[in-house]
Amino acid sequence: MVSTNIPARRWLPRAAPHVGARIKSGEWAIIVGLMLIGLIAHGLNMFNYPAFTFNGDEGIYTQQALAVLKLGRLSPYTYIYDHAPGGWILLAAWMVLSGGPHTFGSTIDSGRVLMLLLSLAMIHRLYRVAREVGCGRAAASLAVLLFALSPLAVFYGRPVMLDSFMLFWVLISLDLLLDGQGRLSRVVLSGVCFGIALLSKETAIFLLPAMLLFLRAPFLFGYAKPVPVNFSALNHPRRDMVLVAVAGPATNIVLATLAALLFHLVAFFPTEAACSSDPGQRHIPQKLTTCFVFANFTVRIF
Repeated sequence: MVSTNIPARRWLPRAAPHVGARIKSGEWAIIVGLMLIGLIAHGLNMFNYPAFTFNGDEGIYTQQALAVLKLGRLSPYTYIYDHAPGGWILLAAWMVLSGGPHTFGSTIDSGRVLMLLLSLAMIHRLYRVAREVGCGRAAASLAVLLFALSPLAVFYGRPVMLDSFMLFWVLISLDLLLDGQGRLSRVVLSGVCFGIALLSKETAIFLLPAMLLFLRAPFLFGYAKPVPVNFSALNHPRRDMVLVAVAGPATNIVLATLAALLFHLVAFFPTEAACSSDPGQRHIPQKLTTCFVFANFTVRIF
């Protein structure tokens, strides 16, 4: 964690003279043309290719969206180990807005229509982002074409995948940051969109350091002031300063050690999870204590 006293307004993203080009009225024809190309590339035969049997995740996410609609739960199962639920919650909202899960055929077909709309929206946002970082019209159009016509984008963009939800919100977040001209409201909205991206698929967190570096933020992992210490109250400054520095990591080690002991003790106490017939539920207490151990050993590094 990097500590700094730089005022907040100083690191808010500002457009350089050659960056942040606004989309002019004549460019909307380019954007519409690119979206038409994307519509053909993504929409042609999208209900049949790739087959829904190719990847079981597509059926799982639509099933979980139906559970949100019909059961008011995040999953039809009692216990699940899965990604964050933001993606299939949005899919459930789409089914409501579009008139039901079978408006376009099967529930998977309804989800694939949403993927098509997200793809077209990402084409628009990607063009905006490319222009805002200083690309000309030709370079921005080329970037969009590479995205829209990529075999990987077509193959993995058609099925109902959480990655599409995540990428859509990441592009909106980046667009808001670059178009904000240093306005705090845009930064806040960008953070909200990035949070939704994280709730759609947690792998979005790996894009956060790159975005911070790209925006030249003065911090990478966090922004905070160090814990205040009154050095005049120390009886033996040289020795006590070492003790103060060691106190934080030592606390994490103690907590991790206690959690490790609890890991072995919890097996002797009958709980509802331990008595469950589901093997996954029987190991929940051990899994929680294991995560606590790893979290404390990781945090002590910082």
